[in-house]
Amino acid sequence: MVVIRTLVHFESAHRQYGDTSKCGYLHGHNWKADIEIDSNRVNGIGYVVDFKNIKDAIRDRFDHKVVLNMNDPLADMLIGEAQHVEVIHGNPTCEVLAKIIKEQIYEMLSASVSYDKITVTLWENGDCYARA
Repeated sequence: MVVIRTLVHFESAHRQYGDTSKCGYLHGHNWKADIEIDSNRVNGIGYVVDFKNIKDAIRDRFDHKVVLNMNDPLADMLIGEAQHVEVIHGNPTCEVLAKIIKEQIYEMLSASVSYDKITVTLWENGDCYARA
């Protein structure tokens, strides 16, 4: 068994649509995704997967974007203003984003890499995280 791990840092803004607390206001975080992949195989080069591919995929989707619930009226307004918006099903909570990133990695690896387990720990700040 080989376990690989990489950290991916990105910045993005979000808000929790319908939340009346301060989390309902548009705000940003310096996120850190801690990605761990357990595998029994490496490819011909000796990788489970190239770390760069994981980092690029996550950053391409989320870095310097505004992540919003598809039902949030702010999404249409920002898209209309040509802002970089990532629209998702549900609110972009740390929990939901950790699951989305995990699913994204599963999709990225499914065709080319043999793995046993993927764990994503997403930190929205130095104190709070969600694990999927």
